[in-house]
Amino acid sequence: MASAPDVLPQAIPEAAAPQVVPDPLATTPLATAPRSPEETRAAMQMAAGTISFVLKNLRTPGQPWPTELLINADNMVSTPEGQALFQIPVGTTGGYARSTSGENYRLTITDDSSGAGVTFDSATGLVTNN
Repeated sequence: MASAPDVLPQAIPEAAAPQVVPDPLATTPLATAPRSPEETRAAMQMAAGTISFVLKNLRTPGQPWPTELLINADNMVSTPEGQALFQIPVGTTGGYARSTSGENYRLTITDDSSGAGVTFDSATGLVTNN
């Protein structure tokens, strides 16, 4: 078999790759297993610690703590100015009380079903179990 010196071989066209169409995103939330009391307490402790940490970083030294904190329908805690702090666990309730001088505050998160809770006190800087 002889080949012509200046003639390039013809390319064989490849089959087009199949189009991959992603599945639509799930629109129903995945069911979650109930938390144990220890997991609930750990989640509340983490939320209280994170909220206090973010709040401290937003505060200008010498400025009083906010007069109140707000919780929306998604359990997101925020300042009155709209600064999101952290989301408390589902099935819990948050409470916030500031001293009259504005120098200290207490943040409490309570499990609605068991009544167990945690408190962060800015005077001590500790999260304690209730």
